[in-house]
Amino acid sequence: MFDFTRREQILVLALIVIFIVASGLLIYQRYNAVKELESELQDAINSFKLEPGPAVQTLASVETEGQKPETPELIIVHVSGAVTNPGVYSMEKGDRVIDAVEKAGGFLEEADPDAVNLAKKLRDEEKIYIPKKGELSPERFDTSTTKDDERININSAGVSELETLPGIGPALAQRIVDYREKHGKFKSIEELSEVSGIGPKRLDDIRDLIKVY
Repeated sequence: MFDFTRREQILVLALIVIFIVASGLLIYQRYNAVKELESELQDAINSFKLEPGPAVQTLASVETEGQKPETPELIIVHVSGAVTNPGVYSMEKGDRVIDAVEKAGGFLEEADPDAVNLAKKLRDEEKIYIPKKGELSPERFDTSTTKDDERININSAGVSELETLPGIGPALAQRIVDYREKHGKFKSIEELSEVSGIGPKRLDDIRDLIKVY
């Protein structure tokens, strides 16, 4: 259709080659530009990622510090006898006899520490008497044991009497009576934990206030 001379044919071929090479270079440049743009975008995304830093840790600390600690339950006890400052003291539930003695100023020289159980947990309204060495006073007693006539016999006590124990309401007192009627008399204080609602802590709170026989 077209009659090209030899020179014209060479010129057309050269133009085609130049076009192909130029197109390839353009595509390569655009490819590199796209890769660079992707890299810049990735860097920008990474720059917005939050790392746990002082600000975040400070916020967590503030939240933790903002939580109010539980208020300890207070009890009142009377410390008398051979202590430096006898009197009535406010203690925390779970404190021991030794804690009350220390709060009362400690033992006097003539005190007999071996006459009391210093490891015993305190009860609200309890009186702790520290006798003198060789004292034969009727007030002398071992605080590890409450007098029998002051303790409640869980094998004979009724609902109203059981309700006088700390942490024992009408429903729980009734469950104690129902358990006793169904299974017979309690063989030990520990068996009381078989009653629904009486766990180790509650049993420990009333252990020195009850008896079985």
